[in-house]
Amino acid sequence: VARYVDRIIVMNQGQVKFDGVPKEVFRHYKELEEIGLAAPQVTYLMQELKAKGAEVDTDATTIREAADAIENWLKGRQG
Repeated sequence: VARYVDRIIVMNQGQVKFDGVPKEVFRHYKELEEIGLAAPQVTYLMQELKAKGAEVDTDATTIREAADAIENWLKGRQG
């Protein structure tokens, strides 16, 4: 979804829960799970890397963005 749309509106029980660009909406991945939805798998990967101490951008919503964020983090560790 994230790479195909500019805006996501999430509704729950007839009310707007989230409304924004994919990066903003998927930051709320835990709340999305609570209402039966899920963020992209890459969001979970980046959150897990961050939890393990990696200084990565957790806003990645595509594989390319995640790969770039991981590459940037690895380059930063070398220098």
